[in-house]
Amino acid sequence: MQEPVHAPVSRKALQEWLEDRYGIFMDVYQGENTVLRLTNETCFPEINVLCVGEVGKFTDTVEICGMYDKRTREFRFVSNQLSSIINGISKEERCSDSDQSESIYAGICRYAKQAVEQRGYTFEDSTSELYAGLRQAVQTGLSAMIDYAAVLSARGEQNAVLDTRDLAIEMLYFWRDSIYHTYEKGLVGVERQYTGKFDQAVRLAERTRQAPAFSGEKAGDILQSLTIHATEVTDNEDAFSVWECCRLAKRLLEEYPQYKGIFCGDFTVDESERFMKFGSKDWDHLQTGSLLGKEVLVFNSPVPDEQIPEGWHSYHLAGRNFEQIDKLLKAVPENGYVGTVLSPHILIRASYQSRQIRDQFLCHYGYTSLAEYCQQIHLPQPDMSGIASVQQEGSVGPQMEMLL
Repeated sequence: MQEPVHAPVSRKALQEWLEDRYGIFMDVYQGENTVLRLTNETCFPEINVLCVGEVGKFTDTVEICGMYDKRTREFRFVSNQLSSIINGISKEERCSDSDQSESIYAGICRYAKQAVEQRGYTFEDSTSELYAGLRQAVQTGLSAMIDYAAVLSARGEQNAVLDTRDLAIEMLYFWRDSIYHTYEKGLVGVERQYTGKFDQAVRLAERTRQAPAFSGEKAGDILQSLTIHATEVTDNEDAFSVWECCRLAKRLLEEYPQYKGIFCGDFTVDESERFMKFGSKDWDHLQTGSLLGKEVLVFNSPVPDEQIPEGWHSYHLAGRNFEQIDKLLKAVPENGYVGTVLSPHILIRASYQSRQIRDQFLCHYGYTSLAEYCQQIHLPQPDMSGIASVQQEGSVGPQMEMLL
C-alpha cells in the first residue's frame, strides 16, 4: 500500500498491507498536515514488527508501535498512537504496559520466543535461522567478554581492557538484532546498557583488584564468538577486525590452550603485535588516505629518507591501534607506532614535533599508482629516478611493504 491513505484505516486494509508485503512504507494522513509513516519489518518467524515515524524525519523519530502475527492474523502490543488511526484493534491486542518502544519490543521478543517454542513456528528461511543461531552465540560471547575484561582490569592490564571493549562494541553493532536497522534509537539504548555493565565491572575490578569467576567454559564462549565474527568480517574484507579477533584469541589461548581447536574458520589468523595489512608494495600499488582534510599516501612501515620524493613530507601515525590513531609526529615514536604517511603538504608546523589528529585520519580501500595519485590531486609527478635505483640496488634498510 504505497499510496497514501487517510485515517481511520480499516483493520482489513492494514492486514492486506502486512501480508502482501507490496510496500515497505504506508503513509497515513490524520489531517491536512499530519502524516504518520508506518514501516513493516519482518524480524521474527511469521511476525511483523510495526514502526511509526514522521515523514522526512524517519531515522530520528522512529518508534516501535506494535506487531502482527501472520498465522493467527492478530495484532499484539499495539500502541495508543497506532490504535487511534486503525479501526478494529481489540482491547486485548493493545499494549497494556507502556507505549514506550522498549516495552513494546520486549513484549514482542517474549511473544516470538514462546511462539517458536510452543506453537511450531519456523524461521522464514534457512539463512534467517542460521543467522539467528550465530547471533545468539555471539551474544553469549559478548556477555563473557564483560567478565574477562574485569579479569584484565584486576590485573592492571588497562590497554587490553580498552582493546576488548573496542572489539565488543564493534561486535555488538555488527550482530545487532535486525529490528535496529529501522529502530536506530533503540540500538543506542542497547549499546548504552552493554557498555554500562562492561564499564561497571571493569571499574569494580580495578578498585578491588578482584574479578568475577572466569571459567574455561566462558573462554570457549568468547573464542566461539570470535571465530564467528572473524569469519563473517572476512567476507566484508575487514582485515582489521580479523586482527582484533586474533589478538584477543591469542591472549585467551595462552591461559586456556585446551580450547585452541575452537578458534578456526574461514579466515587467516593474524597474531602480529601490530596491524600490518595495509600500506604499499611499490609505487605502482599505493594506498591512500585522508588526514586533516588532505590526501596522503599510507604505509605500514617507516619510509626511508632516500625513498621520500623531493618536496614531499614524511610523518608518522601513533595511537593504540589502526583505528585509534590520535597523534601525528615528525619522528618515529618509540611506543605506539602505527604507520607512516607521505604528503606534498606540510602538516606539522616547523616549530612543533607533533600534533593531535584524533578522528581526523581515514585510510581508503584499494590501491593506485603514484602517477594516478598525482593526477588525482593535481600535482606534477615527482622525479623517481633516484628512488628507483636505490630500490633496485637494495642499499636501503626496510622497504615499503604490505604484509598479507
